[in-house]
Amino acid sequence: MEYRLPEDKLQDLGAVIGGMQAARKATLREIQSLLGKLNFTCRILPSGHFA
Repeated sequence: MEYRLPEDKLQDLGAVIGGMQAARKATLREIQSLLGKLNFTCRILPSGHFA
């Protein structure tokens, strides 16, 4: 069985991570949202490979 992360979700995750890196501060809600996206991604890509 093969699982894939849709391109739009991957781009959204990259944008959120980039925004967090550029920002000096983040709200609790923003951090929770990022953690939720990362948690979902880790379940789809358990070994961390994006190939």
